[in-house]
Amino acid sequence: MSLKVFRHKKLLEFNSDRLVYRIDREEKDIYTKMKANIAGGPSIIFNRYAKRNETKIRGGRICKKIIG
Repeated sequence: MSLKVFRHKKLLEFNSDRLVYRIDREEKDIYTKMKANIAGGPSIIFNRYAKRNETKIRGGRICKKIIG
């Protein structure tokens, strides 16, 4: 077992309760999916009225479901 692998295993062992995953270039597809699904912010504040199957969101898609 190399020193790098050993250090990584021990790091995971000791910090398993506070583990934070990073997204590298290998997981680029995960990053793009997460980024595309982030919603909210000013759009919620400035567009309070929304109607199902009429209001357009993100890239011109139609809003299918309104919660709240």
